[in-house]
Amino acid sequence: MDIELMSEASVRYYYCMNTQLKDHIYKRAQNYFDAAKKTRSEIYVKEQLEEYNRKQREKFINGIGGIAWDRAPLDAKITSVKEYEHYNIENIIFCSRKDTYVTGSMYIPHGLTKPTGAVLFLHGHSADTRHYPAYQSACDTLARAGLIVFAIDPVGQGERVSYFDSEKGEYIIPPCTDDHDCAGVPAVATGKFIQRYFLSDEMRAVDYMLTRPEIDPKKIGVTGNSGGGTQTMAMMAADDRIAAAAPATFVTSREAYMYSGEPQDSEQIWYGITEAGYDHINPIMNFAPKPLAILTVNYDFFALEGTRDTVIEAQRFYDMYGKRENLYWFRDDALHEYTPYLQRCAAKFFAKHLLGKDVEIDNSLYEMKPIEVFYNTKSGRVRGEIEGARFLYDENNDVARNQFDERHSLPGAARLIEAEAWLREKVYANRIPYDFFIRKLETYKTEKYITAPIFWHSQKDLFNFAFLIRATENESKRLPVIVAVWEDGTKKIAEHEEWIAQKCSEGYEVMVLDVSGVGYIQADKINTHDIKAKYGTMYKLCSDLLYMGDSMTALRSYDVLRAVDMLNEVYGLEYGEITIYCESKYGVYGMIAAFLNRETGVIYGDDLLENVFEQEIKPFAKAYYDDLAVLMPGMLKYFDYDELKR
Repeated sequence: MDIELMSEASVRYYYCMNTQLKDHIYKRAQNYFDAAKKTRSEIYVKEQLEEYNRKQREKFINGIGGIAWDRAPLDAKITSVKEYEHYNIENIIFCSRKDTYVTGSMYIPHGLTKPTGAVLFLHGHSADTRHYPAYQSACDTLARAGLIVFAIDPVGQGERVSYFDSEKGEYIIPPCTDDHDCAGVPAVATGKFIQRYFLSDEMRAVDYMLTRPEIDPKKIGVTGNSGGGTQTMAMMAADDRIAAAAPATFVTSREAYMYSGEPQDSEQIWYGITEAGYDHINPIMNFAPKPLAILTVNYDFFALEGTRDTVIEAQRFYDMYGKRENLYWFRDDALHEYTPYLQRCAAKFFAKHLLGKDVEIDNSLYEMKPIEVFYNTKSGRVRGEIEGARFLYDENNDVARNQFDERHSLPGAARLIEAEAWLREKVYANRIPYDFFIRKLETYKTEKYITAPIFWHSQKDLFNFAFLIRATENESKRLPVIVAVWEDGTKKIAEHEEWIAQKCSEGYEVMVLDVSGVGYIQADKINTHDIKAKYGTMYKLCSDLLYMGDSMTALRSYDVLRAVDMLNEVYGLEYGEITIYCESKYGVYGMIAAFLNRETGVIYGDDLLENVFEQEIKPFAKAYYDDLAVLMPGMLKYFDYDELKR
């Protein structure tokens, strides 16, 4: 290669630039955590608490995009009944929304003579759901305690797998978390996060429970493990009909979980909650003083330190009602699981508060039932068997189409004015203006090219990096600059050498830009996954920004704008002497910057993400890789990327 570059290792001598993105995001989040704790500490009486809860609940529901609701009839059917020693199992299918089928099983204890207590059981991240050993055993334990149990399949699990090829008999996308993210990642662009659909399914399950004469409507509880613990907390936050709750192996705090380095999948990303001061404590505050059992294990990846802090804080709010005795914390010496001990604790808890009796259940000898026992469909899958059945893929497409129609109902000029106002707010929000403090490092010179590595503050606590490359023959000339924005930035200079050479020969200086976390300043790994892979470092950092009502797309678009400003203020270039080159999916950062600063020039290169609807939402069963980094939450209400081109 004719272009000589400084070593990547050299960058590490300056300001820990490979950890700065994480540090910046964590520092911002910590400020929100601290502010939220202060706000909650100033709540002294239940009247304050209830007003605070009302506002926080509204923020939570608005953040996920509202609860999906279309008033479709339940159209519930009992597909089979199996009789066992202690209970019958009724397999049930109902519609939570039009043609959206929810599959489940209801355990009904023998000998019921009047309406009684019931528990909605929400499964965690297991493909087998109702057949998964711990969940079968938990439902059996609750039912033998005398409780009706309604266990439903979540989206993408059990009989509700979304991406199965019935003709080939194989999964296109694996069930469970892969299934969730296949729908959940593109949903970000619509601003309708998939938690809204999970919550809709669960609330409609309660609607069905209320149609059953065996169930006392004032004695409905909810429990679930891991991902089911997430959903239990969501129900505590949103559904006032729940009388008692037992979230298992989930309750911690956003602060503790963030520092653990672990990611969460799509339905666990509740947009804007950290910015709103909403944490694991908030569903509990909303639920107080109702009976609540927090079920934990000592060796969980959901940090127990956060659980302890949340429980201690929760006691204060239960005390406001004089009901601390309604708050329980059970711990088992185990790894992440709804353990037999926790199952017994849940059964004893719900029996006390929903049935008014004390029970002790021996669940040590539970025998697994065959998977076919729980089928509502012949194949064990709704997809391919129920004609016209709808999945989250279909709902994402409908929302995106409707958003296209709504924004295109405006004249083009008016639409762009709205898009610009929205983009300007999102890109500039939460940025702290800061002097560039540019650093010019050792210049590298060959017979053909001069390469000048530089770095500067994009905003407080965040440096960006670039190589300025020009032909040696133009060493002392004032040249217009092309700011190159492409995936992996300076790491891809060798692959772009021919293009760079062409632009240098045309009399340009090429600035190959590393926006935050990219190229020579690529973020260090936080967890065991590859940097840009599902659940890897960038996925986690993108998620952390989503929790704060921000996005990586907005942050990096700001980086490009600041790079342009730096060339203007430090190098004395007029904006008209600066051109932004946009290539690959990271080119969207340049597209946004060029749209917001129309004084610059712009060139559109290859492999751009131009149309999120066509390239991200419409493709069926697309496996997403680093796509959270190029999607702005709710963008499709205002624009798609090709509409920003000029």
